[in-house]
Amino acid sequence: MEVVQAWIEDFLKTHPTLSGDEAVKLSEAYGRILAKDVIAPISIPHFQRGMMDGFAVRAEDLQGATEEKPVLLERLGLSRPGQGTSLQVQPGTAIQIFTGAPLPDGADTVIPIEHCKPHNDKQTYWEMGVELPAGKHVAEPGEDLMEGSKILAAGRRIRPADVGLLSMLGMKRVPVRQKPKVSLLITGNELLPPGSQPEGFRFADSNGPMLQSLVQRDGAYPLEIKNVIDHPEEVKETLRQTEADLILVSGGTSAGGEDYLPQILKEDGELIFHGIATKPGGPAGIGFWEGKLVFLLPGNPVACYWIYELFVSQIPQRWGGKATKIAYSKSMRRLNQSILSKEGRTDFVRGTLVNGGITPLQIQGGSRLTSIVSADGFLIIPSEVDQLNAGDTTEFYHFENDLL
Repeated sequence: MEVVQAWIEDFLKTHPTLSGDEAVKLSEAYGRILAKDVIAPISIPHFQRGMMDGFAVRAEDLQGATEEKPVLLERLGLSRPGQGTSLQVQPGTAIQIFTGAPLPDGADTVIPIEHCKPHNDKQTYWEMGVELPAGKHVAEPGEDLMEGSKILAAGRRIRPADVGLLSMLGMKRVPVRQKPKVSLLITGNELLPPGSQPEGFRFADSNGPMLQSLVQRDGAYPLEIKNVIDHPEEVKETLRQTEADLILVSGGTSAGGEDYLPQILKEDGELIFHGIATKPGGPAGIGFWEGKLVFLLPGNPVACYWIYELFVSQIPQRWGGKATKIAYSKSMRRLNQSILSKEGRTDFVRGTLVNGGITPLQIQGGSRLTSIVSADGFLIIPSEVDQLNAGDTTEFYHFENDLL
């Protein structure tokens, strides 16, 4: 298995990313990878604005003001957010202001409303009960962001707050890296389209929708699932028609009479690996078809899942611009019971957490997808280990805490 992983790492060194960029709507930018640095085209805010509800005044008019001896100022009018006012603050006057409204000309300070009270019933004069320095409760142009400054760097995964900031900057479209396109070919005469009810001895495909979800999680774009019958020419024709950057083929990878995918790559493409020392997923393979990278994934759902997580996921992640990492959080946990393995083979063991420790599921086969659904997570037994003992501490990956 280490040889396969090393080959993938070398492949990614020579094929680190896809070249294309695209501009997407602001509403579609979240989670995408920024293709270019974003330079602020404007300052934020781009005008002086009040940061409190109160009165816009001249600081020198507040000198000596206290609650016991307030300063009396004439109210001229009101500055509202998005509107402002044409009135100008003169000595001995004030203009009422709401949070976010433009600061009127002549004012340099905002006194909060809690320090103000009307002097008469008509509220034409107000008592200001605190002394404040110039600039208090006023946001200056560029205080949050200056025009011309770099605010987001290329390669950044766009966050929700980033989207809000890009909107404030007036960006309706955002330059992002193109998502890798991934083709999903699911082989098997026994399979019906996803979501179908069973018919006779046939049942609905589970690998296609599962792989589709994993590919989306890893920042790539899954093309339409292609369910293909177990016939070499049908598979070849489907492979010829794909326009994907990466091809995933599920099924037909073992040594049975209808498992011909490795032979197709060997004869008409290039077969790099077939057979990997891992359980489940031993019949998996890697190769090329017309210059495109192909992963041969087992038809058994758990094996398909494991091989994807173990080898495939780093490809769409890297090509999409994400940092390559396993998709789950992990913690150190104690084993509640011993687990046997086989030296020279890497094992994917599903388990539940019982009293804070790991209890391996009794059923660990490659075909039972419920063994993943019912598990809290998994542990990996490395190839140099043939047994883990009860009481040992090991890394446990949590299904619930998806990091991507």
